[in-house]
Amino acid sequence: MKCELNWQAYKDGCYLMGEGYTVDWYYAKSICGFYNSTLPSLEKYETFEYFVAQYRDHYSDRRAFWLNARTDVPKQFKWYNGILIGMYAFGGRNPDNDKGNDDQLSEGCIAMSKLDDFKLNDAP
Repeated sequence: MKCELNWQAYKDGCYLMGEGYTVDWYYAKSICGFYNSTLPSLEKYETFEYFVAQYRDHYSDRRAFWLNARTDVPKQFKWYNGILIGMYAFGGRNPDNDKGNDDQLSEGCIAMSKLDDFKLNDAP
């Protein structure tokens, strides 16, 4: 597969490995749309392992990146293709809706980082 400059080819896709999020999930999603792309979905284990290897070897401990998953119901996260994300994929006490409570969803987006040992984390 041939990808644009600064994009990395993997399997049947091209990935732009950014500098970690400094923008919110919605803006990151719109940036991907500008490139006729989407945020990454890691529902396949081999794709998950690829991302972990890239970030473990090349990026800082505090860097996190947004994933193509959301929820409108606390603790029921899905990839955008509709596949439910198992709770085992989250680290520690996550998803914890840290900024709110179970009745008020304030962390409806998903990120992953080296700091969390590449476990998923709900984020605002």
